[in-house]
Amino acid sequence: LAGDDIDKMKEMEAAFQRGYALATGDWGRELPDISKDTYKAVTKLFDDYYKSKKADSKDIDN
Repeated sequence: LAGDDIDKMKEMEAAFQRGYALATGDWGRELPDISKDTYKAVTKLFDDYYKSKKADSKDIDN
């Protein structure tokens, strides 16, 4: 969805985090483990994306 636009990806990550926080509030207590596992998996995908972009920029610089 964000393509190679890191700023758009950061916006998507912030929206995901806001949505998770809202869902937790609506749930009224801690979310189930499946939700926490999904949060961790999605967060890892964002982290991997950012790492890949840093690696790409290092490859270009060399």
